[in-house]
Amino acid sequence: GITMNNLHELLQKLPEGISDETAAVIIRLLNDLTKAWEWRYFDQIRRFEQAHLPDPFESEQPSRR
Repeated sequence: GITMNNLHELLQKLPEGISDETAAVIIRLLNDLTKAWEWRYFDQIRRFEQAHLPDPFESEQPSRR
């Protein structure tokens, strides 16, 4: 993912001849991509936990043996 540290590195790699407006659009796009990637990552963690963690309500029910 893009962090503030490597965002600065990416900005250094932008061509010098581009306008401030173009640079701002690129920065905004990179920021949006970073947020989308973070949400995707957290959603994967949530789905993993739902699939693998025990349901707290099941443990409260008496056993039917």
